[in-house]
Amino acid sequence: MIRTKVGSSMLVFATFPLFAQNAPLSFEAASLKATASPGTQERIMRRMSGGPGSSDPGRFTYTNVTLKSLVQMAYNLKEYQVEGPDWIDGAGYDLVATMPPGTTKEQASQMMQTLLAERFKLQFHRETKPMPLFALVVGKGGLKLKEVEMPASLPAGAPPGGPGGMGHGPGVRMMMSPEGMKLTGQMTMGQLADWLTRQLSRPVIDRTELAQNYDVDITWLPDSMDGERMGAGPGGPAGPGGPVPEGAHRGAEASLTLAQALDGVGLKLDARKAPAEILTVDHAEKAPVEN
Repeated sequence: MIRTKVGSSMLVFATFPLFAQNAPLSFEAASLKATASPGTQERIMRRMSGGPGSSDPGRFTYTNVTLKSLVQMAYNLKEYQVEGPDWIDGAGYDLVATMPPGTTKEQASQMMQTLLAERFKLQFHRETKPMPLFALVVGKGGLKLKEVEMPASLPAGAPPGGPGGMGHGPGVRMMMSPEGMKLTGQMTMGQLADWLTRQLSRPVIDRTELAQNYDVDITWLPDSMDGERMGAGPGGPAGPGGPVPEGAHRGAEASLTLAQALDGVGLKLDARKAPAEILTVDHAEKAPVEN
């Protein structure tokens, strides 16, 4: 196991010129406060909008966002790569932060790192450890998705979605349908793996070796998407599959397990174990410095 200790405090430099060159980037202004009505956060929609590459590039507007989501955005991590106290994925915060014109995604991430250090007093360490995961691979019969020329609707590094898998951009949508969970839109295999990660109990990594954009339209029964809950199925002993639960909801008899839905488009999830980089929150103030 590789373990590196990282503190949130900023280094103090001996001379002003050196400090100026290494000064951490900060937002022009940032309003941060705990979401109103404590104890009802789960019933308030979590929203993350704005920032470089969006229709509002100079402002982040986040509602009821968790500290875990902010850490993901700041350090360009997936949900499974952030660990810490339970509350970091429960307590909600409202944040409105502005940045200068022309700010890049990388610079915005650095600004978020500064905010986490100053407002939450964040301290963490990084380590690499083995983790069970699913590898998204092409099935034996070959890929059955249509390749598209247009750019994927979910840009790389987009902020994590809120409860229910809210869509990013005009083309990618995840929603409940009478047959179950429905995911549609143009995306890369890496982006599809990211979407599936949000729905499963373990991370999904892209191992298809396909770099193109594809038109994806799959529907599966949510109750059958987690192999650890549903038991053995088409995905193997630890794979996402298993029988459709009797009486799960209307139309369930016509629904597919996730393994079956992926098989229909020529994809498969293989259960594996591989090393993963993890950021563990050692300390953070639940009541951050506000404005």
